[in-house]
Amino acid sequence: MVTSSLFPHLDQRSRNPFRLGLLLLVLSLVGLAGLHQLGPLVTVAGLGVPLLFWLYLWQSDLLHDLPAPALAMTSGLGAALGVGWVVLTGGFVARSYGIPMAAGFVLQHLIGVGLAISVGGALLMVLPAVAVRLLRTSEARESLDGFVIGALGALSFTGAATLTRLAPQFTAGLIDNVRPTRLMLEAGLYGITIPLTATAAGGLIGMMLWFR
Repeated sequence: MVTSSLFPHLDQRSRNPFRLGLLLLVLSLVGLAGLHQLGPLVTVAGLGVPLLFWLYLWQSDLLHDLPAPALAMTSGLGAALGVGWVVLTGGFVARSYGIPMAAGFVLQHLIGVGLAISVGGALLMVLPAVAVRLLRTSEARESLDGFVIGALGALSFTGAATLTRLAPQFTAGLIDNVRPTRLMLEAGLYGITIPLTATAAGGLIGMMLWFR
């Protein structure tokens, strides 16, 4: 089950509201995409899963069990890295579309740029957990506490990156004429797939760092 992997500190009964929350998130993304409401769609896609994770921290008392400096550093550093990475790499992606050469070379260049950006983003995504562990701002000793710190840093990174990447939609309207089905696919990618993948990757790294 997705919820038992995302929220491992909760028992079966306590996970039911979070299952409902994930379902409402999916329905909201589909509905907003179908109605072509780009502003709310971007907001829900960027903040939906991170907000659920913060509610999980509150519900499971992890906000009191884990040191506040560790949580603040993890979320703040993750968000800052996410914004900085999108701002830095956005220009590279834009320029890569304007290469006046053969289509094959352009495609090869785009694949190379996309791969480099993806790998670089994945490394930066887990950096907050590594920084917290090295600086020893957390006295947590359980692997599941490491999961929380790693997942929180990764979710902060992806949430901030998604909002920064899609922020121009609020004013520029670059995808006003895109079909609703395409918007649904993009919403599922940015609002569900990327956050869940980030949680799994960041949580795994955190568990490894805190494993004893």
